[in-house]
Amino acid sequence: MMQDSEGPLRLLFGHLSQRYLSEWEIHALLEKGLPADVLRQLRQLDMFRDQARLARILGMTHSTLQQHIRNAEPLSTAQSGCAWQFAQLLAHAESVFGDRTSAERWLVTPALGLNGQAPVDCLTTPVGVGMVGELLTRIDYCVYT
Repeated sequence: MMQDSEGPLRLLFGHLSQRYLSEWEIHALLEKGLPADVLRQLRQLDMFRDQARLARILGMTHSTLQQHIRNAEPLSTAQSGCAWQFAQLLAHAESVFGDRTSAERWLVTPALGLNGQAPVDCLTTPVGVGMVGELLTRIDYCVYT
């Protein structure tokens, strides 16, 4: 079952749509490819001052990221899925740490539970995304072992 979609939708689109999107509607949106405006939203995050980091998380090169932005090209299905997973993780971190600033700070700070890597740098693979999500859940429940 999917987590609450309000946080990821707000992050990716800067606002909530007039109505709630079902899982099927979100699936169709990701399958079609998220619009390039999503990249503009993500670039506004402090952690993506280095746009190469955003490109790595989305599974593209920095030049491809720039091309998507410049030409308003929608993301591929795979890239859209990566953007959605990131948005879900950031929303999860916000709920654990209380606000966006604290969540972003945590995401860029090396974590012992991730062998000293910053959580954001582990988001390049599905396994890394899972490890970061699991660590957030452990922090939320005060389970540090």
